[in-house]
Amino acid sequence: MEQLIAIIEKGQPFFNAIARNKYLKAIRDGFISVIPIIIFSSIFCLVASVPNIWGFYWPDDINNALWKCYNYSMGILAIACAATTAKHFADAQNRDLPKNNQINFISCMCAAIIGFLLERHHRHGRRQRLQHHLPWFQRPADRLYRCVCDRHHLQVLH
Repeated sequence: MEQLIAIIEKGQPFFNAIARNKYLKAIRDGFISVIPIIIFSSIFCLVASVPNIWGFYWPDDINNALWKCYNYSMGILAIACAATTAKHFADAQNRDLPKNNQINFISCMCAAIIGFLLERHHRHGRRQRLQHHLPWFQRPADRLYRCVCDRHHLQVLH
């Protein structure tokens, strides 16, 4: 046990340097901020999947509704994670800047959301050209992107 502690203490400066990195801190804090969404979303996944273990299967309309709620909440999670990571990074940058020259974190959050949606748009168009569509339950962020950005897909979602 003492050897294990010695090995860990030997790597402590390296781990401290990683913990002080403002980029990794922003990512960590961004993910911590969205944990309630993860918990909320996982409830739908559990309600839809766990009864199958005991041979109970929901009717198709209930099962589809549960998976739709899960997919939308995971899509919201992706957008919220991008926004909160940008906010925490702006806050980290603001600590080093003078008070009269601060970065507006709301602008950073909006830019992160727009960047996320543009990236999804690019990836969605590329995927559509290169391969067949994945099943809807494998693409929660794509479903939310379609709802937000593609008006002609709204009829498909309902």
